[in-house]
Amino acid sequence: MAASSAVPRASVENSRSERMYPLVLCICRVVLAVTQFSVAYDTYLSFADLSVLNENSFDTPLSSIADTKTLYEWVPVMPSGDSIVKNYGKNQLFNYFIIRVIHFLHGNITSLLIYPASITLAFMVILSLYDLFEIYQTRYSKAKLQETGYWLHLVLFTASIALIILQAVILLFESGGISHMEVLYPFLFAYNSGQNSHKMLLKIGAGSLKRGLVASVIFNLGSLVPDTYLLLVKTLQPLRLYIIVNSMKIACGMTVVAAFIMGCIVRYYVGAGVDPKLMGDKTTLNIWKHNQLINVNDIYPTTQWTLDNNISNSAYIEADYTHLPVLDLPKYITSRVNRTTKHFTRIQGAGLEVPEFFARMEDTEDKMRPLIRAKSINVYSFVQNSFGHALHVLKVFLYVVSFVGLSSLSFGSFSFLLVLRRHKLLLYINVLVDAFAVVVHLCNMIMVRYPMEGSEFFCNIKEYIPAGSGATFEAMAIYAWMCRASQLFKLVHGIAAVLALLSIGNIGVLYMLWK
Repeated sequence: MAASSAVPRASVENSRSERMYPLVLCICRVVLAVTQFSVAYDTYLSFADLSVLNENSFDTPLSSIADTKTLYEWVPVMPSGDSIVKNYGKNQLFNYFIIRVIHFLHGNITSLLIYPASITLAFMVILSLYDLFEIYQTRYSKAKLQETGYWLHLVLFTASIALIILQAVILLFESGGISHMEVLYPFLFAYNSGQNSHKMLLKIGAGSLKRGLVASVIFNLGSLVPDTYLLLVKTLQPLRLYIIVNSMKIACGMTVVAAFIMGCIVRYYVGAGVDPKLMGDKTTLNIWKHNQLINVNDIYPTTQWTLDNNISNSAYIEADYTHLPVLDLPKYITSRVNRTTKHFTRIQGAGLEVPEFFARMEDTEDKMRPLIRAKSINVYSFVQNSFGHALHVLKVFLYVVSFVGLSSLSFGSFSFLLVLRRHKLLLYINVLVDAFAVVVHLCNMIMVRYPMEGSEFFCNIKEYIPAGSGATFEAMAIYAWMCRASQLFKLVHGIAAVLALLSIGNIGVLYMLWK
C-alpha cells in the first residue's frame, strides 16, 4: 500500500519540476525584457530632451532644402575669430543644412532606441504567454505544441537578433556622427546656459549619452539569453557547435545588411550636401545654365538662377571667374573688347603703333590675373573631382556590401539544411560549400578595400589640396563625413575576414561530425 502511494507522489513531484523549470525561464525572460525596455526608454528620454522639436516638425527632405524658401537669418555662423578666411563658415544656407542633418540623425537615433526595444518586449511577452499555455493546457497534443513552440521561438528569436544588430550598427554610428559634429561645429548647437537658444538648435550632450546607447544594446541582447539556452537545449548535442558557428555566419550577414542601410543613409545626406546651390557654387550653376548639352530642368526643375544674399556671402570660390571662355564665352568676348578699347583710347596720334596692351602687361593686376585664374581652376577642379569621387566610393560600397551580405546569408542559411535533413550526403556538400565560401569571402575582402581606401583619402585631404589654397567650409564638411564613413567600410572588411574564418572553422566542425 505504501509502495503504491509512493509512485503517484513521485510522478506528481516530477510533473511539478517539469513545470517549474520552464516557468522560471519565463519569469527570467520577462524580467530581462522589461529591464532592457526600461534602460532603452530612459536613454530615449535623455536623447529626446536634446531637441525642442519632434521629428514630425520637418516636412522638407534634405535634397530639397536649397529649393525651399525660408528665412535663414537666425542660423549661426562661425565666429570671426575661428574663421580661416573671411567667409569661412558664413554660408547660412549650408549651416542650416548641417543643422537639418543633425536633426535627421537625432530622429533616427530616438526611433532606433524605442522601436526595437518595444518590439523585443512584445516578442518576449508572446513567447512567455505561449510557454505558459503549453505548460498548463491538457487538451492539445504536447508534441505538436512543442514543435510549434520551437518554430515560434526560432522565428521571433531571429527577428529580435536582426533588430538588435540593426539597432547597434546604425545607433552607434549615427550617435558618433552627432558627437563628431559637436566638436567640429559647436556654434551650430545650443548650450544649456541659454546661449544660441533658437528652437532649431540641438543641445550639446549627445557624446555623454553614448554609454546609455551601449547599455541599451547590451540589455537588449541580454533579454535573449533564456531563449538562446532553450533553443540549444532542444538541439541534438553533436550539432550544437555546428549551429553556433553557422548562427554566427547569419549574424555577420545581418551586420552587413545593417552596414548597407547605414551606407544608404550616408549617401543620402552626402549626396544632398554637394548641391551647388547649397554651397553658393556660382561657377557650376553658370556652367549648367550656359551649356546647351545639359537640360537643367532634368537636374533641378525648380532651380532659381539668382542666388540669395545668404548664399553668395560665402562664394564657393572667392574669385568669380565665370568670364573664362570655357564657361561663358559672351562675357569673355565683352571683357576683352572693353579692355582693348580702353587701351586704344590712350594712343596718341594716328599711326600704326602697336598698343602697349598687346606688347606687354605692365599693370600688376593684369600680371596676377592669369595666376588667380589658374589657382581658381585648380581648386575648382580638385573640389569637383573629390565630390565625384565621394559619390562614386559610396556607390561602389553599396554594390559591394550588397554582394557580401547576400553571399554571407546564403552560405549561412544553406548550412542549416544539415540540421533539418541530417543526411550524410549534405555533410560532404557542406564541406565543398564552405571551401568555396572561403574563396568568396577573401574576394569580398579585396573588393571592400577600394571603398575603404577611397574613403581614407578624405581623412588626409589637406595633403592633396592644391598648394597655396584651401578648401571651403562646405567642402571640408563633406570630407569629414566621408572620413567617418571609412569606419563603416572597415567594419564590413572585418566582417568579411570573420566570415572566412568561420567557414574554415565550420569545415573543422564538419570533420568532427564525420568522425
